[in-house]
Amino acid sequence: MNEATVNLKKSGIEESAKSAGDFFDDEVLLDLDSKTVDLHQLLDGKTAIISFYRGS
Repeated sequence: MNEATVNLKKSGIEESAKSAGDFFDDEVLLDLDSKTVDLHQLLDGKTAIISFYRGS
C-alpha cells in the first residue's frame, strides 16, 4: 500500500465516508462543465448513482 493510502487510512476518513444507501444532505455540486447542480432538485425524489472524480 502506498504512503498516501496509509496516511488517508490513519486520518480516519473512512469512518466519515458515504456508503451505498446513505443519504446526502441538500447539496449543490459541480458538473463536468463546472456548472452548479442542485442534487435534490435534479433528482426530484428519484435515486441516483453519483461518482466523484479527483480534479486535475
